[in-house]
Amino acid sequence: MPAGSAPVGAIAGYTLVMPPGWSHIPLGEGMEDAVRTIAADTAAFAPDELPRDEVAKHRAQLEGHLLKLARKAADNSGIDLYLPTIPRDGIAIPCSIVVAQFRLELGDGVDPLEVARALAAGGDGEADAQEVDVEGGVGSRTERVRPADPAKGRHEAARTVDYTMPVPGNAARWISVSFSTPGDGDPEGEFALLLVELFDAIMTTFAWQRSGDG
Repeated sequence: MPAGSAPVGAIAGYTLVMPPGWSHIPLGEGMEDAVRTIAADTAAFAPDELPRDEVAKHRAQLEGHLLKLARKAADNSGIDLYLPTIPRDGIAIPCSIVVAQFRLELGDGVDPLEVARALAAGGDGEADAQEVDVEGGVGSRTERVRPADPAKGRHEAARTVDYTMPVPGNAARWISVSFSTPGDGDPEGEFALLLVELFDAIMTTFAWQRSGDG
């Protein structure tokens, strides 16, 4: 969340503590540079026996894939993309986290915390929605399995979890932190559920940054 020229004490951004092996792509200035750096760092883990031209080919393919993901997230109000780029114990971790900000114009006298509670209670009939505490504030957590829908750019089913909350001190500003994983091909399987637990653990580190914080 851009800091801008917020007055001292106003919300100027957020922080999330990511596990080792995860990378951050800002979805604005610096996006392409970040993608190139991540692709280069990932290529450094290629097996020594892999020919250099193959390494270069895979690096270019990864750059293209990451840029596509980043641009899609940016088109949906995303400001940051996080994803694991280094395999753990030789296993690739197929998931991503997108942080987005948006405006929600509320009528006079409408409490944004009550809106967050309504979001948590309402759901859409197919989602597991609940009220959550995010750094002392009320937010909603919604979990669902989205089926594949190639017409909408979803080429495989995925389990998604969305945290949505108002920005303290500004009723019209909201932020969402959205997680998505296909698991090991079964978004309802054990691997997908373990990755959801990882995401929920990451969200316990979420904190607001205030202007003037050291």
